[in-house]
Amino acid sequence: MNNQLSKLKSVKREEGFTIIEVLIVLAIGALIILAVLIAVPALQQNQRNSSRKSEAARVSTAVTNLLADNNSATLTSTDNGGLAGRAGLNATSGQLKTVSVNTSAATANTSTSVAYVVNTATCSGQTYTIVATDTTKYVVFYNLDGGGSACIKVQ
Repeated sequence: MNNQLSKLKSVKREEGFTIIEVLIVLAIGALIILAVLIAVPALQQNQRNSSRKSEAARVSTAVTNLLADNNSATLTSTDNGGLAGRAGLNATSGQLKTVSVNTSAATANTSTSVAYVVNTATCSGQTYTIVATDTTKYVVFYNLDGGGSACIKVQ
């Protein structure tokens, strides 16, 4: 019997992975894939919002330049296309595709592709406040992906 026991001990065990080891590796892989799938949309949303911020800053500069060219005349809705062109907005690939010189539609509309130029206003956090006594104040207001909005004061 001792002889048989020593034979069993001397038999070399086959090399390989156990089912538990394989399941652990698969679970870790699944967690990594899940983390990537959760993170990528948030990163894309941040990138789109950063593009909007950059484009809105260009709209703000365009408003400043247009006001300077027109001796600070008040902007109207007829300036929409001119401002979009001056700001270099791309209607097919940009995040902000159009400009709207308007005070009433800016807060009612939730479009994330429109930059609203609002007269007689000042930035108040992420939105704007109407200051009816000063017609020389302008802001560029735009909506963000994922909710929220942003406001840039025109210099």
